[in-house]
Amino acid sequence: MERLTKWIDDGENRWAIPDPEIRSNGHGKCCNKLAELEDLEEQGRLLRLPYRELEGQEEKHSNKMPDGVVDFIRHRFMTRQ
Repeated sequence: MERLTKWIDDGENRWAIPDPEIRSNGHGKCCNKLAELEDLEEQGRLLRLPYRELEGQEEKHSNKMPDGVVDFIRHRFMTRQ
């Protein structure tokens, strides 16, 4: 999947902008991708994985996969059949 956005962070806030490397119609490409995702969400075809914030966690964002996802991956892909 082609990355169309870039994160901007000023230490307090974080937001996405169209990637400056997209030379032609970057805003249009971003809007098209957002519209496709919104269509999938309306059709119930967008999968949202559960996220559980840990107590005492200082960062708002975590790269740790939820336990349910880890268990699913282990069961589905790492067991011999």
